[in-house]
Amino acid sequence: MAGVKHDQPNGRQLLLGKATLDCMPKWSNVMKLRLLVCLSGAMLLAGCVGSVVKTVVAAPIKAAGAFVDATTTSQAEADRNRGREIRKQEERQQKDRKREEKNKAEHPDQNPG
Repeated sequence: MAGVKHDQPNGRQLLLGKATLDCMPKWSNVMKLRLLVCLSGAMLLAGCVGSVVKTVVAAPIKAAGAFVDATTTSQAEADRNRGREIRKQEERQQKDRKREEKNKAEHPDQNPG
């Protein structure tokens, strides 16, 4: 045993009997670049996926809101529609009145009274 040098494990090598195994890979520049590209791509995609998920989740809610808006009438809409009906009815009554007055003026003998 004297004169035989034993290597101590330095964190990268594991001693198993007489053989040593390399536990941690050596990182080359290409591997580092690949890792950097993958991680940055994953971060960019995470933002994109988050945006898509938000859009997909919000779509049914917006559709339901649009459906409710289309099927219900607000108080302002109801008032506006009622006012329009009243104006049209008054216009019809005024036309009928004018027609009757014109009829009376043209045919005074047909009018009872």
